[in-house]
This record gives sequence, structure tokens and C-alpha cells, in this order.
Amino acid sequence: MNNIVIFDIDNTIIKGQSQQLLLKYLFKKRKINIFFLLKLYFWFFLYKFSIVKNPLPIMEYSFKLVKDWDINLVDKIINDFFYSTLKKNIYSKIEKIIQKHIKNNDEILIISNTIYPLAKVIAEYLNIKNVFATQLEIKNKKYTGNLYKEIVYSKKKVKVAKKFIRKNHLTLKNSYAYADHLSDLSLLKLVDHPIVVNPNKKFNKIARKKNWKIIKLK
Repeated sequence: MNNIVIFDIDNTIIKGQSQQLLLKYLFKKRKINIFFLLKLYFWFFLYKFSIVKNPLPIMEYSFKLVKDWDINLVDKIINDFFYSTLKKNIYSKIEKIIQKHIKNNDEILIISNTIYPLAKVIAEYLNIKNVFATQLEIKNKKYTGNLYKEIVYSKKKVKVAKKFIRKNHLTLKNSYAYADHLSDLSLLKLVDHPIVVNPNKKFNKIARKKNWKIIKLK
């Protein structure tokens, strides 16, 4: 029976916040202005230090920028962004771990609050077929600027994982999860082998207390 293995993206597979890097890329391409960028960067700073814990309001605000953008245009931008910028931010050690799980015939899932088009490109590059990420609403082959349904964050990740397991008649026996943030605590508690990647001071203390494996990368 295949083991379930779940990966977060930001600061787990990717060094840094993938969407923050995407915004920087869009600024360089003159798709957004400096005021929009600085406001979002300030939010990322607050989120990193757990001062702000709910990402929904800023996500609703930030993705208004793609309103009326054609889906093919967005796909092209994200593909260019990944291969020109984000690819080099993939942790080589995590990529090797993923390849090891693939060779073991494990069932690998990416479950992330990253927007789906970006998560999909990352997953395809890493040969991961199961991708669950925050969706943006599309109508008439254009983005509306709204989020579609719930963001894939915190306990929502647990719901997504459990639904996938039920649907595919799998089990959590000998399961793994790799994540970096306190918001992923419930996901890590779900599996037999929780692995915490680059935790902050508070999360590092919790992980050590629970005797969870910790991976620190640069």
C-alpha cells in the first residue's frame, strides 16, 4: 500500500514565499506599482512573525490585480516566472526527498495556500500529480479577481487530505507531512511522521517538545 506524503510549498519546497516572489516579478514586469507591492510586502512581514494569522483579507485584496486577465496570459506569466526565477529557489534537499518518495511509490500530495496555477507548475516540475491549492475564480476564460471557495489554509488542509484519502481508499498508516508554519500544526498532527521544515523560534520549540523531526535548510 502506498504511503501518503504531504508537502506544503512556501518555505518547505521553496525557499521563501512563492507568492511574494511572484509579486516582485510582476513589479519588475510593470504589472503592479510600488505602492501595491510595499503594502503586500508589509503583510508578508507581519505574517512571517505571526503578528497577522489570517491570510484571507490580504489574498482577497491582492488577487484583484488579475481581474479580467485571460487565463492563457496568466499561465504564460506564471510559467515564465517559475523557470526564470522560482525554480532556483527549490531546496535541493527537499527535491531529493521528493524523488526518494517517488521511487518508493508513495502517494505524494501538494496541499498549499499558494494559488493553484503556480502550485501546478511547481508540482509538474517535481513530477507530483496531486495538487490542492487556493483557486481563483474564472468566468469566460478570464479571472474575475475573486477567490474561488475556501483558501487552502490551516485546518482546510486536513479536510483536503482526508477527502483525498477517502476518495482513493487509502490510509494514513505510515503517512508523512512536511511543513514550516504554525498554521500547519493540525496537518502535521494528522500524520505518523510529521517533519517540520525551517520553523521559527516558537514552532521549533513546539516541534522539539513533541519530538518531531526538524529539517533546517539554507
